[in-house]
Amino acid sequence: MSTRHLTWFPALALSCALSALGQEPAPPEGKRGVLDVLEGAGGEADPERPRIRLEAVGGVGSPIRSEFKIGPVAFAHTVRPNRDAHLPSGPSLSSYLRLEVRLSDAISVQGWWFRQVQRGPRRHLHYKGVTLGTTFLPGGTPTRTTLDVQLGGGNVRYLVLNDGTFYLGVGVGVGWGSFRVHFSGRDAGHAGKRVEEWFGPTIGYRFEFRATSFLSVYLENEFGLIAPARFPSTFTLTRAGLLWHFGEHVGLVTGVQGTNARLEDHKDLWGGRPRPGHTWRQANWQAGGVELGLMLWF
Repeated sequence: MSTRHLTWFPALALSCALSALGQEPAPPEGKRGVLDVLEGAGGEADPERPRIRLEAVGGVGSPIRSEFKIGPVAFAHTVRPNRDAHLPSGPSLSSYLRLEVRLSDAISVQGWWFRQVQRGPRRHLHYKGVTLGTTFLPGGTPTRTTLDVQLGGGNVRYLVLNDGTFYLGVGVGVGWGSFRVHFSGRDAGHAGKRVEEWFGPTIGYRFEFRATSFLSVYLENEFGLIAPARFPSTFTLTRAGLLWHFGEHVGLVTGVQGTNARLEDHKDLWGGRPRPGHTWRQANWQAGGVELGLMLWF
Protein backbone atom coordinates (compact mmCIF):
# COMPACT_ATOMS: atom_id res chain seq x y z
CA MET A 1 0.00 0.00 0.00
CA SER A 2 1.35 3.39 -0.99
CA THR A 3 2.08 6.24 1.39
CA ARG A 4 -0.84 8.24 -0.10
CA HIS A 5 -3.29 5.45 0.88
CA LEU A 6 -1.88 5.30 4.42
CA THR A 7 -2.58 9.03 4.82
CA TRP A 8 -6.10 8.78 3.39
CA PHE A 9 -7.23 5.75 5.45
CA PRO A 10 -7.15 7.35 8.96
CA ALA A 11 -9.09 10.37 7.64
CA LEU A 12 -11.77 8.04 6.23
CA ALA A 13 -11.98 6.14 9.51
CA LEU A 14 -12.40 9.37 11.51
CA SER A 15 -15.15 10.54 9.14
CA CYS A 16 -17.07 7.29 9.53
CA ALA A 17 -16.80 7.44 13.32
CA LEU A 18 -18.16 11.00 13.48
CA SER A 19 -21.00 10.11 11.10
CA ALA A 20 -21.99 7.25 13.38
CA LEU A 21 -22.25 9.71 16.24
CA GLY A 22 -24.41 12.06 14.19
CA GLN A 23 -21.71 14.72 13.86
CA GLU A 24 -20.12 16.24 10.83
CA PRO A 25 -16.34 16.33 10.66
CA ALA A 26 -14.87 19.81 11.17
CA PRO A 27 -13.22 21.30 8.10
CA PRO A 28 -9.45 21.37 8.31
CA GLU A 29 -7.94 24.67 9.50
CA GLY A 30 -6.09 26.60 6.90
CA LYS A 31 -2.54 27.69 7.46
CA ARG A 32 -2.12 31.01 9.36
CA GLY A 33 0.40 33.55 8.26
CA VAL A 34 2.42 35.96 10.39
CA LEU A 35 -0.11 38.79 9.89
CA ASP A 36 -2.98 36.55 11.04
CA VAL A 37 -1.12 35.64 14.22
CA LEU A 38 -0.35 39.28 15.02
CA GLU A 39 -3.96 40.35 14.40
CA GLY A 40 -5.27 37.61 16.69
CA ALA A 41 -2.82 38.57 19.41
CA GLY A 42 -4.08 42.16 19.41
CA GLY A 43 -7.77 41.26 19.51
CA GLU A 44 -10.44 43.64 20.71
CA ALA A 45 -10.06 45.92 23.71
CA ASP A 46 -10.55 43.99 26.94
CA PRO A 47 -13.55 45.61 28.70
CA GLU A 48 -12.18 44.49 32.08
CA ARG A 49 -8.89 46.36 31.87
CA PRO A 50 -8.64 49.86 33.45
CA ARG A 51 -9.84 52.67 31.22
CA ILE A 52 -8.69 56.17 32.13
CA ARG A 53 -10.60 59.44 31.72
CA LEU A 54 -8.73 62.68 32.45
CA GLU A 55 -10.46 66.09 32.55
CA ALA A 56 -8.65 69.44 32.87
CA VAL A 57 -10.78 72.62 32.86
CA GLY A 58 -10.24 76.33 33.41
CA GLY A 59 -12.94 78.92 34.00
CA VAL A 60 -13.92 82.52 34.62
CA GLY A 61 -16.33 82.98 37.48
CA SER A 62 -18.48 85.42 39.36
CA PRO A 63 -17.20 87.24 42.46
CA ILE A 64 -16.83 84.95 45.46
CA ARG A 65 -19.56 86.02 47.89
CA SER A 66 -18.30 85.09 51.33
CA GLU A 67 -18.10 85.87 55.02
CA PHE A 68 -15.88 84.53 57.77
CA LYS A 69 -15.16 84.73 61.47
CA ILE A 70 -11.70 83.53 62.44
CA GLY A 71 -9.88 83.97 65.73
CA PRO A 72 -10.26 83.98 69.53
CA VAL A 73 -13.47 85.22 71.09
CA ALA A 74 -11.77 88.34 72.40
CA PHE A 75 -10.73 89.46 68.89
CA ALA A 76 -12.84 87.87 66.16
CA HIS A 77 -15.85 89.40 64.48
CA THR A 78 -17.74 88.56 61.28
CA VAL A 79 -16.05 89.94 58.16
CA ARG A 80 -17.67 90.32 54.75
CA PRO A 81 -14.84 91.03 52.27
CA ASN A 82 -17.07 92.80 49.73
CA ARG A 83 -18.28 95.23 52.40
CA ASP A 84 -15.48 95.42 54.97
CA ALA A 85 -12.46 95.16 52.62
CA HIS A 86 -14.20 96.82 49.64
CA LEU A 87 -13.29 93.83 47.49
CA PRO A 88 -14.64 94.79 44.06
CA SER A 89 -17.15 92.63 42.20
CA GLY A 90 -14.62 91.52 39.63
CA PRO A 91 -14.26 88.11 37.97
CA SER A 92 -12.56 85.17 39.64
CA LEU A 93 -10.55 82.38 38.01
CA SER A 94 -11.22 78.70 38.54
CA SER A 95 -9.63 75.35 37.69
CA TYR A 96 -10.92 71.79 37.86
CA LEU A 97 -9.14 68.44 37.50
CA ARG A 98 -10.66 64.97 37.50
CA LEU A 99 -9.15 61.53 36.98
CA GLU A 100 -11.36 58.45 36.65
CA VAL A 101 -10.11 54.87 36.27
CA ARG A 102 -12.59 52.18 35.26
CA LEU A 103 -11.69 48.94 37.02
CA SER A 104 -14.48 46.84 35.52
CA ASP A 105 -17.76 47.17 33.66
CA ALA A 106 -19.47 48.13 36.93
CA ILE A 107 -16.84 49.85 39.11
CA SER A 108 -14.60 52.88 38.72
CA VAL A 109 -12.59 55.07 41.09
CA GLN A 110 -11.99 58.79 40.72
CA GLY A 111 -10.29 61.76 42.30
CA TRP A 112 -11.19 65.41 41.70
CA TRP A 113 -10.05 68.89 42.76
CA PHE A 114 -11.60 72.35 42.29
CA ARG A 115 -10.14 75.78 43.03
CA GLN A 116 -11.44 79.34 42.57
CA VAL A 117 -9.42 82.47 43.37
CA GLN A 118 -10.35 86.14 43.46
CA ARG A 119 -7.69 88.84 43.83
CA GLY A 120 -8.63 92.46 44.39
CA PRO A 121 -6.71 95.71 43.87
CA ARG A 122 -5.52 97.85 46.77
CA ARG A 123 -8.53 99.35 48.52
CA HIS A 124 -9.05 101.15 51.83
CA LEU A 125 -10.65 99.05 54.55
CA HIS A 126 -14.00 99.93 56.09
CA TYR A 127 -13.75 102.55 58.81
CA LYS A 128 -14.38 99.97 61.55
CA GLY A 129 -11.37 97.91 60.49
CA VAL A 130 -10.99 94.15 60.02
CA THR A 131 -9.91 91.44 62.46
CA LEU A 132 -8.22 88.25 61.27
CA GLY A 133 -7.07 85.87 63.97
CA THR A 134 -5.30 88.05 66.53
CA THR A 135 -4.41 90.72 63.93
CA PHE A 136 -6.42 93.92 63.72
CA LEU A 137 -6.19 96.04 60.55
CA PRO A 138 -7.41 99.60 61.26
CA GLY A 139 -10.06 101.24 59.12
CA GLY A 140 -8.75 103.20 56.16
CA THR A 141 -5.68 100.98 55.72
CA PRO A 142 -4.90 100.40 52.00
CA THR A 143 -4.97 96.62 51.57
CA ARG A 144 -5.12 94.00 48.84
CA THR A 145 -7.57 91.16 49.50
CA THR A 146 -7.30 87.62 48.11
CA LEU A 147 -9.90 84.86 48.51
CA ASP A 148 -8.95 81.27 47.74
CA VAL A 149 -11.59 78.51 47.96
CA GLN A 150 -10.93 74.84 47.24
CA LEU A 151 -12.87 71.58 47.19
CA GLY A 152 -11.58 68.09 46.52
CA GLY A 153 -12.28 64.43 47.06
CA GLY A 154 -12.19 60.86 45.88
CA ASN A 155 -14.80 58.13 45.59
CA VAL A 156 -15.73 54.72 44.29
CA ARG A 157 -18.40 54.78 41.59
CA TYR A 158 -20.92 52.18 40.57
CA LEU A 159 -21.59 52.46 36.83
CA VAL A 160 -25.35 52.11 36.54
CA LEU A 161 -25.23 52.79 32.77
CA ASN A 162 -22.23 52.78 30.45
CA ASP A 163 -23.33 51.67 27.00
CA GLY A 164 -21.93 54.36 24.70
CA THR A 165 -25.17 56.38 24.67
CA PHE A 166 -25.88 56.79 28.39
CA TYR A 167 -23.38 57.06 31.20
CA LEU A 168 -24.52 57.19 34.84
CA GLY A 169 -22.10 56.72 37.70
CA VAL A 170 -23.07 57.04 41.37
CA GLY A 171 -20.29 57.21 43.96
CA VAL A 172 -19.51 57.31 47.66
CA GLY A 173 -16.25 58.62 49.08
CA VAL A 174 -14.53 61.38 51.09
CA GLY A 175 -14.12 65.12 50.52
CA TRP A 176 -12.26 68.21 51.68
CA GLY A 177 -13.11 71.93 51.74
CA SER A 178 -10.89 74.96 52.33
CA PHE A 179 -11.42 78.73 52.60
CA ARG A 180 -8.38 81.03 52.77
CA VAL A 181 -8.32 84.82 53.06
CA HIS A 182 -5.18 86.97 52.77
CA PHE A 183 -4.67 90.70 53.34
CA SER A 184 -1.50 92.48 52.21
CA GLY A 185 -0.38 96.11 52.11
CA ARG A 186 2.52 98.43 52.89
CA ASP A 187 1.08 99.60 56.17
CA ALA A 188 -0.85 96.46 57.08
CA GLY A 189 1.87 93.92 56.32
CA HIS A 190 0.62 90.41 55.58
CA ALA A 191 -2.12 88.51 57.36
CA GLY A 192 -3.68 85.25 56.21
CA LYS A 193 -5.86 82.50 57.70
CA ARG A 194 -7.43 79.27 56.50
CA VAL A 195 -10.54 77.35 57.54
CA GLU A 196 -10.71 73.75 56.29
CA GLU A 197 -12.62 70.57 56.97
CA TRP A 198 -12.89 66.90 55.95
CA PHE A 199 -16.16 65.28 54.88
CA GLY A 200 -17.25 61.68 54.80
CA PRO A 201 -19.03 59.94 53.44
CA THR A 202 -19.69 62.15 50.43
CA ILE A 203 -22.13 61.36 47.62
CA GLY A 204 -21.78 62.21 43.94
CA TYR A 205 -23.01 61.32 40.49
CA ARG A 206 -22.28 62.06 36.84
CA PHE A 207 -24.77 61.67 33.99
CA GLU A 208 -23.95 61.88 30.27
CA PHE A 209 -26.16 61.52 27.21
CA ARG A 210 -24.47 61.00 23.83
CA ALA A 211 -26.91 62.98 21.65
CA THR A 212 -24.88 62.60 18.45
CA SER A 213 -21.56 61.11 17.42
CA PHE A 214 -19.83 64.41 18.26
CA LEU A 215 -21.93 65.85 21.13
CA SER A 216 -22.78 64.77 24.69
CA VAL A 217 -24.72 66.54 27.44
CA TYR A 218 -23.42 66.13 31.00
CA LEU A 219 -24.53 66.90 34.57
CA GLU A 220 -22.33 66.29 37.59
CA ASN A 221 -22.80 66.87 41.33
CA GLU A 222 -20.68 66.29 44.42
CA PHE A 223 -22.22 66.64 47.89
CA GLY A 224 -20.44 66.81 51.23
CA LEU A 225 -23.26 66.62 53.77
CA ILE A 226 -21.44 65.13 56.77
CA ALA A 227 -18.31 66.52 58.44
CA PRO A 228 -17.76 64.18 61.42
CA ALA A 229 -15.48 66.61 63.29
CA ARG A 230 -17.44 69.80 62.60
CA PHE A 231 -21.13 69.15 62.04
CA PRO A 232 -23.12 70.70 60.27
CA SER A 233 -20.52 71.78 57.69
CA THR A 234 -21.59 71.15 54.07
CA PHE A 235 -20.50 71.73 50.47
CA THR A 236 -21.87 71.22 46.96
CA LEU A 237 -20.22 71.36 43.56
CA THR A 238 -22.45 71.38 40.46
CA ARG A 239 -21.28 71.22 36.83
CA ALA A 240 -23.32 71.01 33.63
CA GLY A 241 -22.71 71.60 29.94
CA LEU A 242 -21.74 70.12 26.59
CA LEU A 243 -18.94 67.71 25.72
CA TRP A 244 -17.76 67.94 22.09
CA HIS A 245 -16.07 64.77 20.79
CA PHE A 246 -13.12 65.02 18.41
CA GLY A 247 -12.34 61.40 17.63
CA GLU A 248 -12.32 58.60 20.18
CA HIS A 249 -9.79 60.04 22.63
CA VAL A 250 -10.29 63.82 22.81
CA GLY A 251 -13.26 65.97 23.87
CA LEU A 252 -13.84 69.69 24.38
CA VAL A 253 -15.68 70.67 27.59
CA THR A 254 -17.93 73.77 27.58
CA GLY A 255 -20.16 74.36 30.58
CA VAL A 256 -21.07 76.16 33.76
CA GLN A 257 -20.23 75.42 37.39
CA GLY A 258 -21.26 76.56 40.84
CA THR A 259 -20.06 75.96 44.40
CA ASN A 260 -21.61 76.51 47.81
CA ALA A 261 -19.99 75.70 51.15
CA ARG A 262 -20.39 76.31 54.87
CA LEU A 263 -17.53 75.40 57.21
CA GLU A 264 -18.73 75.77 60.79
CA ASP A 265 -19.33 73.97 64.08
CA HIS A 266 -22.58 73.45 65.98
CA LYS A 267 -20.93 75.09 69.00
CA ASP A 268 -20.58 78.27 66.95
CA LEU A 269 -24.24 78.15 65.97
CA TRP A 270 -26.20 76.81 68.95
CA GLY A 271 -23.79 76.69 71.85
CA GLY A 272 -25.00 79.91 73.46
CA ARG A 273 -22.44 82.33 74.77
CA PRO A 274 -18.96 81.05 73.80
CA ARG A 275 -16.49 80.26 76.52
CA PRO A 276 -13.47 82.57 77.02
CA GLY A 277 -11.06 80.12 75.36
CA HIS A 278 -13.21 79.50 72.29
CA THR A 279 -11.76 80.13 68.81
CA TRP A 280 -14.05 80.92 65.91
CA ARG A 281 -13.40 79.04 62.64
CA GLN A 282 -16.38 79.91 60.47
CA ALA A 283 -16.47 80.56 56.72
CA ASN A 284 -19.00 80.26 53.94
CA TRP A 285 -19.07 81.15 50.26
CA GLN A 286 -21.05 80.97 47.03
CA ALA A 287 -19.59 81.31 43.53
CA GLY A 288 -20.23 80.28 39.94
CA GLY A 289 -18.88 80.68 36.42
CA VAL A 290 -18.30 79.30 32.95
CA GLU A 291 -15.61 76.78 32.05
CA LEU A 292 -13.66 75.50 29.07
CA GLY A 293 -11.30 72.55 28.94
CA LEU A 294 -10.32 69.15 27.58
CA MET A 295 -11.27 65.56 28.32
CA LEU A 296 -8.95 62.74 27.31
CA TRP A 297 -9.61 58.98 27.17
CA PHE A 298 -6.85 56.36 27.38
